[in-house]
Amino acid sequence: MMYFDGAQFTSGRIGLNVDGPAFRYGFSFFETMLWNGSAVCRFDEHMRRLWSSLGAFGVPYEVSDCRVLIQEVVSRNGLEDQYARVNVVYPVDASPSAPACGPARPVVCAAPYTPPAPGTSRTLGVCPRPLHSWLGAHKCGNYLPYLLARRAAVHEGLDDAVLCSPDGNVLEAATAALVLRAGNKYITPVPVDCGQRTAGVLPSIALAAAREELAITPQPVALAELGGFESAYVLNSLIGMVPVAAIGDVLFDENAAPCAKVRAAVWRADASGPAEEGNSSAISD
Repeated sequence: MMYFDGAQFTSGRIGLNVDGPAFRYGFSFFETMLWNGSAVCRFDEHMRRLWSSLGAFGVPYEVSDCRVLIQEVVSRNGLEDQYARVNVVYPVDASPSAPACGPARPVVCAAPYTPPAPGTSRTLGVCPRPLHSWLGAHKCGNYLPYLLARRAAVHEGLDDAVLCSPDGNVLEAATAALVLRAGNKYITPVPVDCGQRTAGVLPSIALAAAREELAITPQPVALAELGGFESAYVLNSLIGMVPVAAIGDVLFDENAAPCAKVRAAVWRADASGPAEEGNSSAISD
């Protein structure tokens, strides 16, 4: 596979400074986007979220024309006319002992992706370990709690795991946002409080797209309250919106009625124009 390594297009390996925080601690930020067969979906929102996280942690970074880089990587991998998963990653490679590494630069990858077929649903477990970290509000390379939660669920024959805060409130799935339905009311779980003492929830771009089609209210939901909802859904930028058949022992009506219009909103490409401002990095072979 071809990718952009932050400086050039290559099919080789990406080098990291062994003394840098990206290699030693996984210090990086990333976005996962869908290429819908002709364009990357919700590009502007993804890049704003990515750059916002870099800025929040005081990381200097290069503002590159990632839309052009994505199109080129997709083209070089022969994925133009099909669905593909696109990742933009900013590894933080500089360290006090190697400041010459300079600002973080984007790495762009693309791979074939098959969206879930209409009519399918997901079955979720409940992660037994509460999520404590406020870092959950950022899509960062410190992803191990989410990876382990999903891996344990898959090992049990499930699709994903629901994460809860230490006080027993539902947060999100390991790889997706959650929406719950009671009658005509749709809600998304949120922490009871906000700040560094509570677990962070990623500001979901797919959830924001869903709100263009559905009235979704943020509301704290205790794990014990899940049985009071008729339907549940998972949402992310790749799957769109998919019904949930069960969360743990709680079964749900697999009502797919809202999924098609939400999926279309999540998979919508930006109208036109780049999200970037400033100087673009050079593209070389």
